[in-house]
Amino acid sequence: MGYLENGLGWTPSYLVSLEDEKTARITMQAVLVDDAEDVKSADVFFVVGVPNFAYAHIPSPMALQQTLLDFMQAANRRDTSGTLGRLDSNALMGQMRVNAISDLEAPSPSFATAVEELAGAPEEDLFLYTRSGVTLARGERATYNVFSGNVNYEHIYQWEVQDQPRVDGFGNVQNYQNSATPDRVERNNIWHALRVKNTTRFPWTSAPAIVISGTKPVSQDTLPYTPKGAASNLKLTVATDIRASHEEREVDRQQNVERRRGYSYDQVTVAGTLTIKNYKAKDVQLSIAKTLRGSVESQTDSGKAEKLGEAIAVDNPMSRLTWEITLKAGEERRITYRYKLWLRV
Repeated sequence: MGYLENGLGWTPSYLVSLEDEKTARITMQAVLVDDAEDVKSADVFFVVGVPNFAYAHIPSPMALQQTLLDFMQAANRRDTSGTLGRLDSNALMGQMRVNAISDLEAPSPSFATAVEELAGAPEEDLFLYTRSGVTLARGERATYNVFSGNVNYEHIYQWEVQDQPRVDGFGNVQNYQNSATPDRVERNNIWHALRVKNTTRFPWTSAPAIVISGTKPVSQDTLPYTPKGAASNLKLTVATDIRASHEEREVDRQQNVERRRGYSYDQVTVAGTLTIKNYKAKDVQLSIAKTLRGSVESQTDSGKAEKLGEAIAVDNPMSRLTWEITLKAGEERRITYRYKLWLRV
């Protein structure tokens, strides 16, 4: 006999131990939560992916807990909120449902060397870690080490340039970049992150990850789902030793040069400047990205511009500028760009 049961779930977490400037040891841990029933000598599968059981919340008519009419009504009340579609993995769904995550304490340096890998195998679009002989009473929790391995990483610095909300000619705020942060300094934060490549034999599910150096905690953030052979960025902290500022100004305006749908339009040219200074005593690799509305005319420092498909039918479609630069110790750099946009008058 087989059946589906709510109340059994697991939450993963990672320990990333920085061994040197290029190598880290990553250890995955699983916390098994049993709020359903007693389990004895069972095979347990920790699933990586997005399991789809659309009617898991509806009791079977065999349970004698509802009438046929109740069953049909419950089936028609499927969750239409799109919650499952927004989850990166079953791990996050388990965290929302179980709410049993606690911070991972920094272990002794010999912790990772004692990890025994669980058996793992793909199943369609899912990946299953297997643990045999699990005995757990209802209401109990258990912790299992899933795998551990050495991986390569590199330090990167990321700046996602955010603009101040703009106001159109009718007084409406145009906050298209989700930059609700009122503080200019916070909008210009540069994040120090680790770009970690998954060279292990397993995919990494989305989960909290704590980074340590020796026995000292460095940071904690979410490691996103990472297939084998791919790389992901794990945020460490704001790089306070790298200062950045951003400004834009109107440099040209041609009035009433276009008429569309009964309205007159001005064509405005905007020049932007990104200023970055590296106060660190070493060179850093910096990735910069900026999204804007309009057509990019030029950009310095080997920047790349691309037109996005988002809002492609509007007067000013979205464009994205990106730069990959090396900023030497003590260096200050000014990056400029220029774009045009249409304004209805």
